[in-house]
Amino acid sequence: MFSIVCFLSVMLLSEISSLDLPLPQKITYPFCGAPHKTLLALRDSLLQTNSLAQNADAPGHFVGLLLSQTTNGLRIRTATSPCLTLKANDLTSIDERTFLKEASTRRLTDAHGNQKTLADIVLPLLNKYPEKAKRSASKALYLTLGHWRAALLQAIQSPGVQLLDEANHQQEKIIDFMHWWSGTTPGYELRFHGAPYPFTMIERPLIEFLLNGLDLSPHPFIGKTSPSLELKVLYEDEAVIVINKPAGLLSVPGTLSVPNAKSLLEQQQDLTLFPAHRLDMDTSGVLMFAKSSDYQAAFMKAFIAQTVHKRYRARLSRAISGTQGTISLPLTMDPLDPPRQWVWPLGRESVTQWKVVKTSTTHTLIDFFPKTGRTHQLRMHAAHLQGLNAPIEGDPFYSRDGSLAQIKHGRLFLHSAELTMRHPITGAALHIVSEPDFDL
Repeated sequence: MFSIVCFLSVMLLSEISSLDLPLPQKITYPFCGAPHKTLLALRDSLLQTNSLAQNADAPGHFVGLLLSQTTNGLRIRTATSPCLTLKANDLTSIDERTFLKEASTRRLTDAHGNQKTLADIVLPLLNKYPEKAKRSASKALYLTLGHWRAALLQAIQSPGVQLLDEANHQQEKIIDFMHWWSGTTPGYELRFHGAPYPFTMIERPLIEFLLNGLDLSPHPFIGKTSPSLELKVLYEDEAVIVINKPAGLLSVPGTLSVPNAKSLLEQQQDLTLFPAHRLDMDTSGVLMFAKSSDYQAAFMKAFIAQTVHKRYRARLSRAISGTQGTISLPLTMDPLDPPRQWVWPLGRESVTQWKVVKTSTTHTLIDFFPKTGRTHQLRMHAAHLQGLNAPIEGDPFYSRDGSLAQIKHGRLFLHSAELTMRHPITGAALHIVSEPDFDL
């Protein structure tokens, strides 16, 4: 079920020398952003050999690569494992007793030689959440603690976890590591052959233990946005203020101490603001804040009632056939790797109307009119085979570039361009337009 292929230091030194690339100075942050260019180059070089020959039509799985320093020089390891995902027709659930019996025998070694069992690592996390019964079949997929237990037993077999554990066990210095997708994608999610991805959220507690005490590069969002960024105000009255949010800026404060639109605007306007809705960090465009909690409730009521008409403009990564249409897909959160989404029979309905603005031989400029507001709705409707089968350019989640998307393209080409509603306080028509700064 699992294999590790090792290449000795002499081969690796010649590989790196011929590629004329520097060694990473720190381990790349593993849960967001792109792999180091040297790791990508090594991967591409190894893919040309028979040792890592891959079939795009084979069942999908992750392949990992780890570069380490040994007493004899540099070493590269690659690993492949069963697909780290839940099967669409078999959501395995494990009870606590069975999990503890299995997890207590699985040991991992951190970079300092300290060992812990899987149970020791994850039980403090699992115990934070009360046991919940499975939802009925009529509701969206909900991952119980039983499903998390089963997934964690899979995660300990993942390439990243196994490679780190082996390097630590051999007392090697970890230089950097990565993984990518190989083979076909399950029909309910989107992974593309050869594309690199961040490590999944289900692997995170195990990888954090294995990397404990090592020097990691900072989260790629840190330092990305200037704390003195001036935000353009599109509209303001006594109840609301609307801005043009840049791509790459959080709408509201998150878990990271990085600039966000709400805090920047509060500082800029000397106001206390309340979000009426949100945009993904990667999405630019029209973003609305209320000036009191009562005004916020009134505006949010309009969004929930779907009486707000929204238009988004996007650039798709290929030319599509057709000029307009409607997409309807049931979406739910990927329980192993949020905020990624699945197309799932028991998911929540998501509906988007679309209309082509213009096309070229390689791209499509399109307007989306979402009728529901699911997470990553427009991204999935664009990218999925049951949607337009044309990912939004620059999408690190669902495009064929994977985590390299924004390095290659600079941004996600999705913009909230227009918002029309009846002002819930004054009753007047409110129409706000902000066209994107991109075209075909």
